[in-house]
Amino acid sequence: MRPEASSASILPLTSSWFNHVKTVESYVGQLFSDWSDTFSTEVKVSYRDYSSIRVSPTTAPAIQVYFDDGVTGNGNDNPIGTNNNSFAGLDAIRLGTERSSPGNTLLTETWDYYAAGVWTVGDHDIKFGGSYSENEIYNFFLQDAWGNYSFYVPLTGGVSNFGNLQRGQYFDYDLQANPTDPDAIAARYTNKNLGVFVQDLMVHHAQPDPDLRRARRQAGGQPGPAVQRVLRRGPGHRQRRLRHRLYGRLRPRQHQHLQRQLHRPAALRLQLHLRQRAPDAAAWWRGPVPGRCAAGVGG
Repeated sequence: MRPEASSASILPLTSSWFNHVKTVESYVGQLFSDWSDTFSTEVKVSYRDYSSIRVSPTTAPAIQVYFDDGVTGNGNDNPIGTNNNSFAGLDAIRLGTERSSPGNTLLTETWDYYAAGVWTVGDHDIKFGGSYSENEIYNFFLQDAWGNYSFYVPLTGGVSNFGNLQRGQYFDYDLQANPTDPDAIAARYTNKNLGVFVQDLMVHHAQPDPDLRRARRQAGGQPGPAVQRVLRRGPGHRQRRLRHRLYGRLRPRQHQHLQRQLHRPAALRLQLHLRQRAPDAAAWWRGPVPGRCAAGVGG
C-alpha cells in the first residue's frame, strides 16, 4: 500500500492509499550453431509482457476537507474554486480514492529478434547480422475520473463548524471524463526498431610458445587429428579452437602458460551499424576506444 504524498498540514486517510500492482512475464529462446570451422551463427527471440496498474481500496470519489486556520485577511478565509492560493497553508484531510488512481494503467508487449553470423577468413572475424524489436504500448492516465470534492470547515467562535460538510456543500468539484468515447482517453502506439550491422575484427596472434607441443604431449600423449590440423594452420588460425581442445588436458601450470601465449592479440576492429526506428532515424557517431577503430550511422 502507498499513501499519496502528505505534509505537515495534510493528512491522507487509508482510503486514499493505493496498491501499485506490477507484473512481468518474459521468455527467451537462443540457438547457437557451428556450421563449419570457419562459420557459426546465433539466433535469439525474446518476449516480454509488462503491466503496471493502480488498485484502490474504494470506489469513492476523492475528497479534501480544509480547516480554517483562524487567521483573518490572509487570503484563505473563504476558498473558492481550484485557486490554490485560496486554501494555501490550510490544514486538510484527504479521503476517498486518490485522484490519480482511477485511471492509471500501463501495459506493454515487446518482441525482440536477433540473428548474427561469424565468418572467419584468415586473420579476420567478420560478424554480420541484424535485430528487430516491436513494442506495443497502452497508456491510460486520467485524474479525477471518479470526481474530486473539496470542502471548507470555518471557525465560528473559535470552534470548527462542520455545517458545510454535513450539508454536502462543497466549494469545488472536478470531474474529467469523455462520455462520448471513453476508450479514446488511452494512448495506444507501437514502437518499432530495425538495425543491421557488419563488424570486421582483425587479429594478429602472437606466435605460440615453442614448448606448446611438448607440453601437450606430456599432458596426454600425441595430439589427435583435429588438434594437429589446428597446429598446422599456424598462428593465423583462430586460436580459441586450439585453447578449447588443449585446456582440458593440460595441468594447471601448463594451462596458465598456454593462456599467456594465446591471450596476446593486437586487434583492430571496424564496425558499421545501420539502424532504423519509427517514426524517423537519427545519426550517431561512436568514437574510438583504445586498440579499436569504430564508426557507425543509425538511430
